[in-house]
Amino acid sequence: IAETQFRLGQVKFHTGITFGINNYMYNTNSMMGIHIGLREVAQFDEKWSMFAEPKYMQRFNKSYAIKDNYWRVNTIAGNEYQASEIEHFFKFSALHTVEMPIAVRYALLKQLNLFAGVNLVYNFKINAEEVTRISEEKTYTGNSFSLQSKPSIDLDHFGTRFSAGYLLGLGYQISPAFDVDLRMTRNFWDNAAGSGPRKISDQLLYRPSFQLSIGYKFSQKNKVPPAK
Repeated sequence: IAETQFRLGQVKFHTGITFGINNYMYNTNSMMGIHIGLREVAQFDEKWSMFAEPKYMQRFNKSYAIKDNYWRVNTIAGNEYQASEIEHFFKFSALHTVEMPIAVRYALLKQLNLFAGVNLVYNFKINAEEVTRISEEKTYTGNSFSLQSKPSIDLDHFGTRFSAGYLLGLGYQISPAFDVDLRMTRNFWDNAAGSGPRKISDQLLYRPSFQLSIGYKFSQKNKVPPAK
C-alpha cells in the first residue's frame, strides 16, 4: 500500500482551459465552429500523461443539408414508369454539443507529443427546417423501380442523443503554460433508434472532423500526499 501511495504521490495534476476552432474534414466551407472548455491533466512521468476535456462545441452551418430524397411513381405500363423525384431535405443553422475527450498522451520529444483516446458526446436537439420540392414528371424505362418511395426522416428524428467515438492528435508545448494541438475525431456509435435517426447520424454525426486548439495551464500540484 505504501509503495502504491508513493507512486500515486509522484503523479502531478494540473488544470487549465482549452479553446479553438473545428470543422469537418471535407465540405470544409459548411460547418466551421468554435469550442471552449476545461482540461485536467495527470502527468505520470516525463513521457506519459493522461487528460480529460469537458467542453462545449458549436458548429455554424453555412450550406449543409440532411438529404432524404424519394420518388413518387404515378403510372406503370409494362417496363415504363411515370415518376417524379421529390427533393426532400432539412436545413439547420447550427450544431451544439458537449464533448468529453479522454486520452493518453506520449511525449516523443520535450515539446512534441502524440495522443489517442475516446470522445464522448452529448448532442443537443437540432432545430431543423423541412423542405420539399417536386421535380417535373418524367418517363423511365427499366425492369423495376425500387428507389425510395416515401420519406424516411421527419422533424421528430432530430432530438438529443449520446455518441461515442475516437480521437487522434499531435500536440506541441509552446511554453510551460501554453500548448497547441491538432486532432481528428470521429463518432462511430450513438443511441439513435430507427432508420430515420440513423440516417441523420450517418450523414452528420459520424463525419470525421478536425480541431485546432490552444491550451493554457493554470497550476500544477500533487493531489495525492506522499507515503510516510
